[in-house]
Amino acid sequence: MNKKYFIALIVVGFLVASVSYAHGVDLGIEPGILPTSSFYFVKEWRRAIQRVFTFDAVKKADLELNILNEKAAEAQKISEADAQNIEAVKSALQNYIEAHSRLVNRLNTLKETSQNPNVDKLLDKLVEKTAKHESLFEDIAKEFNDKDEIKKLTKSAKDNLDEVVSLASEKDDAKKFAERLKKEAEKEIDDKEDATEKSAEQIKEAEEKINKLSANIAKEGVPAEKAKGMLNQAKERLAAAKKAFGEKKYGEAFGQARSAEFLARNGMKMFEAEKEIAGKEEDEDENKGGDNKNKEKVVATNVIVVIDENGNFSPFEVKIKKGGQVTWVNKSSHRVWPASAAHPTHLEYPGFDSLKGLDTGESYSFVFEKTGSWKYHNHLNPGMRGEVKVVE
Repeated sequence: MNKKYFIALIVVGFLVASVSYAHGVDLGIEPGILPTSSFYFVKEWRRAIQRVFTFDAVKKADLELNILNEKAAEAQKISEADAQNIEAVKSALQNYIEAHSRLVNRLNTLKETSQNPNVDKLLDKLVEKTAKHESLFEDIAKEFNDKDEIKKLTKSAKDNLDEVVSLASEKDDAKKFAERLKKEAEKEIDDKEDATEKSAEQIKEAEEKINKLSANIAKEGVPAEKAKGMLNQAKERLAAAKKAFGEKKYGEAFGQARSAEFLARNGMKMFEAEKEIAGKEEDEDENKGGDNKNKEKVVATNVIVVIDENGNFSPFEVKIKKGGQVTWVNKSSHRVWPASAAHPTHLEYPGFDSLKGLDTGESYSFVFEKTGSWKYHNHLNPGMRGEVKVVE
């Protein structure tokens, strides 16, 4: 073989290897100092000072979104430039997950809606950034396909994005927010080589969420008018997604399916809320009747919550006496990790955390010594939630 040709092949091979970790996601920011630097603390100080001197609720949420984007850029840079340093990649992803908690807190305390122009701009920005972050974590997961710890962290980060999007949607009209999601999803998928595959996967995911919501409404027999409205909108979006897919408009298909999934998720939240209201009204009717008027309902001291094949906690809400025990039994084919709100810190009721995913057939028990209403979720799928009410 010609020596010059051989050298050229080596050079080309080196260049290909050196760019193989470049991610095609533009976060619109240079990360600057990275967590691997001994001067990273200066950057964290700057962020802390910004938090102290930011007062408006919308600006506080915007600041946390900016910091979240910075930490996404840090994770991107480290995974591209220092991919052999697995601990550094893990640390950057963990930083991102921690930053997510701060953004969630700010969205929870934000009372204004998209009728405020500043909130409207914030929601546009949030949907844009979270769509890019989701693409980034998909790329990182592929890059480290043989590293289970990295894959778990990227999955957790993506689950967190679902929670952020869900909270943001509460500040907006559902239909309008779905349209925001559709537009950004289209942008992120249109120029991807695997657009066909991604669109098909998203359609499948949306269909699963829609079928689940439809089955729950039919099974429980709750009026659930708001949930049914969301279900109908989701079905319309899914039909549009399938039509676009058939026409090979994969960006349109992905965007429509993404918004259909969101509407189905939101419908599930509305369904649980309407189910809870219906249950309370039923209890009130029972307590008003005849001999039950002055009798207290018997409250259990030992309750079992079954995790069904759909990943739902059944029953969604349980009531026990102080000192009572709740046991979660996983009867689904997926691993489930019961833990106290809020995700991912689990600090609303410290200690209430299975600390690992339960495999099929495994169980986890916790004794509640404090009265109150304690919300919890599946740490591996934060959209799946439940509540334990503890009374004297």
